[in-house]
Amino acid sequence: VFSRNLHPVTKWSNDGEFLGSWGNFGYQKGEYRVAHGLNIDPDGYIWLTDNQTHQVTKHKPDGECVLELGEFGFTKSTLATDGSQGLPFNMPTGSSVAPDGKIFVSDG
Repeated sequence: VFSRNLHPVTKWSNDGEFLGSWGNFGYQKGEYRVAHGLNIDPDGYIWLTDNQTHQVTKHKPDGECVLELGEFGFTKSTLATDGSQGLPFNMPTGSSVAPDGKIFVSDG
């Protein structure tokens, strides 16, 4: 579960037993402000989307961040519609990873 609280990512068993948590709520790099999307890719990595930090992050199941997309806290109001300019995200809302490894992000 990716939520907007003190411990943003919580893990639960199929029976509803709490298994642990990771991540921090806050306003510093590496912390989460407004949880918006969680996706697990075919390789078991956890992708988190935060529309206030303007980032999508990829994590190992233990919480270690292995990739950050977007610039923390930075956005532009005008983006290229085809993504060709590589501009930062503007409130990303979700992500998905295709079987060939391509990453898709819904933004704005």
